[in-house]
Amino acid sequence: MPAVCIRFLGLLVLTPALPLLAQTSAVLSGVVTDVGTPAVFTVNGSRIHCAPATRSMLVTQSKRTLLNSCPAQILGESVTVYGPRDGGSGTIIANEIDSEAPGERGVDGFAVIDAIIQPLDGSSTTIVSADGYAISIPGAVHPVLQAPLKADAKVATNLWLRYTGTQHVDGSVTATTVTLSQNHLMERERKATTKLEFDPASVTEENRQGNWSKAFRGIDPKRIPASRDAAMQQRVESIGTRLIPAYQRDLPSDDPARIEFRFQVVDQTRRYDATTLPNGIILIPEQVATRLENDSQLAAVLADNIASTLEKQELRQIPARRALTAGDLSLIAGGLFVPGLGLAAGVPDVMANAKMMKHAEEQSGRVSLVLLHQAGYDITEAPKVWWMLASLKPKPLAQVSIPYRARYLYHILATTWHAQLALPAAPADAKSGSSTSLAN
Repeated sequence: MPAVCIRFLGLLVLTPALPLLAQTSAVLSGVVTDVGTPAVFTVNGSRIHCAPATRSMLVTQSKRTLLNSCPAQILGESVTVYGPRDGGSGTIIANEIDSEAPGERGVDGFAVIDAIIQPLDGSSTTIVSADGYAISIPGAVHPVLQAPLKADAKVATNLWLRYTGTQHVDGSVTATTVTLSQNHLMERERKATTKLEFDPASVTEENRQGNWSKAFRGIDPKRIPASRDAAMQQRVESIGTRLIPAYQRDLPSDDPARIEFRFQVVDQTRRYDATTLPNGIILIPEQVATRLENDSQLAAVLADNIASTLEKQELRQIPARRALTAGDLSLIAGGLFVPGLGLAAGVPDVMANAKMMKHAEEQSGRVSLVLLHQAGYDITEAPKVWWMLASLKPKPLAQVSIPYRARYLYHILATTWHAQLALPAAPADAKSGSSTSLAN
């Protein structure tokens, strides 16, 4: 029986004849950030105590269902906790815990196919890894092929996949519409990447950009000095190389779609993320690399930035921003450059740009989990990283307001990866990172 189903055995649907316990004011609404034990777990970093008398409820829009007392929690699931907080320990003694019920939902997106998952039992269904999901393409769904792809083209890695579909409770996605297009390097993309080409290891302190230049011209990545910490540089290069997906490494050196990733530790203060350039250069500040607690956390930062490059997020946003400037939101709303935004005419430029950035952040986060999983790193460390870095100074996570970026990744762990996380850990192919399982 799938692991996702076990938690919901023995449910008792409440009827009007069974009155609800009057709720106290909600103490905390958030996501499960550590499953701990059924009796003790954390929500947004706060410790929750579930006692035998605690009412545990599964909530949907149409009904409330009583669970067995203190069921095991799912990492990342949305919950609301009612009850008093102990003033000494900070632990919330729960009178009631409301958990959001899992369910199917519509999804859509535009992403590069990064792996092919073999058809199951000779089925005509093709399963691909793309956009951070395992996407099934049933035989009855005939992909629309955009030129120069020909009628006999097969579903393959390094193709753009535009899809709509349904995500199921087990985390998998079944596509209802599919469009495939070639991932080729446009002339404007070639010019943009060529303009940004430089050797990040050669930048010295003498090249450092001054404050006046930053204020009037913006930050110039070519003028950020390289760190002289050789051991950290070697560690970052090793982890970064391991995260590059197999399909990219297998592309011929002269293939325009091949990205030559380079990872450089830099001396850049007041920056709490890596800087990603569309030509594959990723600059990670030394203070970020040293602050992270383990290789999985460092890998999470690198994977997010690798994912952004693989999905050509910056390159696709260039024409989208031009459309914003020209006032032609129909191009973006129609998904020409950044599909899936659903922007409406009349949306202010600032709001449209913010939505594009949020959309990109969500996509790179989802894809980063796949890269981490394929390379054998702990994907549950990923949301912790962005939570930690939300504070300028190191603090216990319970004292840091959990940012949207971390909450979204916890949400993806709950909706897309929960079945995979419930399985025993499988040995990773650390050399190739070629595993194609997502949430089987």
